[in-house]
Amino acid sequence: MKSYVFCFLMLLKSNLIFANNYMLRVPTFESKPKFYKKNGKVIGLCIDVLSEIEKVEPKLKFTGMDEQISIVQIEQMVTDGEADIFLCNGETERRNVKLKKVNVPIFQAQSVLVARSEDAVEIKNIQDLQKLYPNNLVLSWKGTEQNDWILKKSKVMTDSGISGTNNMERLFQMLLTNRGRFLFVQKYTAINSIKELSLEKKVKILHPPLSVSNRYIWVSRKVPLEAVNLIEKALNKLKAKKILHELAKKYDID
Repeated sequence: MKSYVFCFLMLLKSNLIFANNYMLRVPTFESKPKFYKKNGKVIGLCIDVLSEIEKVEPKLKFTGMDEQISIVQIEQMVTDGEADIFLCNGETERRNVKLKKVNVPIFQAQSVLVARSEDAVEIKNIQDLQKLYPNNLVLSWKGTEQNDWILKKSKVMTDSGISGTNNMERLFQMLLTNRGRFLFVQKYTAINSIKELSLEKKVKILHPPLSVSNRYIWVSRKVPLEAVNLIEKALNKLKAKKILHELAKKYDID
């Protein structure tokens, strides 16, 4: 009897259920419009993508999206196999080593600098930012792709900010209290946060974006290869049908 119980527990641990179906655990963090809570339930662009994947590939089921923790915690959980999917995030050297990238971009993200409204600075590229050294302290959200990107730039003073859920309000407070001269964040996150926090007269988004990069689904290396391949095939179908494009358009992501 014990051997049967052991085998059943092992199947659950590996996420393999009967008939080669997969139940994959997907914790999220607050990052509107990718995923955000409404009436106690997490919704958003990337949640819609998971729903579309389930429609075209019935062997895949996703769970745990309503569990919101920090981006740093999620990446570590997926690395350790305590969760299965790190959803809609950019590429870094660290993630390429620790996780499996599904090679179909969900959407393309622009990362922008935000400054206080009274700052007359104009920045067209990373070289303009570097010329301001040392008066160019940049705040960013720890654990994100744009955080990794800006930390690697020489002659840019950086503060990796804070981790945890619902960080944007605190990061904007840091900017407004002169903890940094700039905030480096994804454009859609900046737009949503400025609107929700009523900061239209206090801060401004600088154009053009400093960087443009893709957002992917990342999978734990402990997830069976078949499940990863099923996700990739499903995303290719959604891409061919232009469903990914329509979802990005629905959520006003450039």
